[in-house]
Amino acid sequence: STWSESVSPAGDVAGWHTTLSRQVFANGPERTLFVAFPPQDGEVVGDDYELKAYFSKLLGEGVSDADLLNEFEVSVASQVSGSPDGARLQDAALLSIERDETDDYHALVFDVPDLWKGDPEFLHHIGIRHQRAGVSLEATRLVRAQRPEGASLQVIYPPANDGGGQPWVEYLPAVFQPAPREREVMIRIATDADVSSLLLSFEGKPQNTLFQEVENLGGQRLWRYRWSGVQQGFYRLTVGARREPGGPIVATTTRDIRVALQPTVPEEQDLDTDQLPDWWEILHGISIEDDGLPPGDVNAGQSGDPDHDGVDNATEFLLGLDPNEADPGEGPSLDLKRNPDGSLTFLIDVIPDRAYGISWSSDLETWQQLGDAIDTSADVIPRTIEVVDQGDPERVFYRLTVSLP
Repeated sequence: STWSESVSPAGDVAGWHTTLSRQVFANGPERTLFVAFPPQDGEVVGDDYELKAYFSKLLGEGVSDADLLNEFEVSVASQVSGSPDGARLQDAALLSIERDETDDYHALVFDVPDLWKGDPEFLHHIGIRHQRAGVSLEATRLVRAQRPEGASLQVIYPPANDGGGQPWVEYLPAVFQPAPREREVMIRIATDADVSSLLLSFEGKPQNTLFQEVENLGGQRLWRYRWSGVQQGFYRLTVGARREPGGPIVATTTRDIRVALQPTVPEEQDLDTDQLPDWWEILHGISIEDDGLPPGDVNAGQSGDPDHDGVDNATEFLLGLDPNEADPGEGPSLDLKRNPDGSLTFLIDVIPDRAYGISWSSDLETWQQLGDAIDTSADVIPRTIEVVDQGDPERVFYRLTVSLP
């Protein structure tokens, strides 16, 4: 027989030939990245700790510090102990380069932020990545956060800001002769597990706050208080924490709270008067006879959060979201396009029975309404509307507000 240059379509399975493979390693320039400090997983670090990742000097040859930093990124994951899930990129301002850290390596320095979340055994996942010309180097380190000298103390609700970064406003129903529950606000505070008591006080006129319960959640405690007799206005809440009953205050925090009145859901459509219409509660499996106040279900009522996404039922209803599906980043869609004449057109996805408004500011302090409010109470289906701004150069910031009409 003679050798043929044609290739048979038969393969290994048919038994016509056997394929041999060999794994080889190319001899190329050495590029190394590893975490030198802390030297091992599980080390305790504070907010003044400098994590150092060593990398081969070859990576720094002919490259400025600024360009080198642009090739690095550091992420921290603090959702699940020891896991990279939910990792967040860190501010580049926390990174710096130290040349000639050793004879063989330069160093990337990461100024570790405050990672304390109440559990001394929680492992935070720190990831370092360098990328150049499609080649990536990665290193990781698991660290535990140093317990702060004072107790961890944070007001969870009311929050300081809304989802758009603006000061939070706590709305109460604007009704004639309101019932006591219609002038109540729930206050939620998170502390370390070893905090034994809290002291709540308001600047100026004393307010009525009543302790409801405290819940142990891993390395934290979640405290709930009912603030009653609330009136429209501005308040400053101060919270002090004690590790021992009657002992010294080991930590304090303040929260500015703005309270305003807004139109309400008609009483005939709201059996439990929690400002969530009955049809919406029935649609999403929430009791129409439970306003969420003790001893009721904490996931019912305005401040309930059955999907645990940090967005309460009142906001889910207002924005047309599903309270049983976690969607913390969802909200009204707002697109912006510049027209040939220099004006701006806003495209807003709206739902029926709401009032929408766009305002602008040049300093994030003083806001002015752009045109008239958009009332969709006559709509029956969602739609997209357009709002045109003539493009005043002083208008740098815009915000969208949503309320009941």
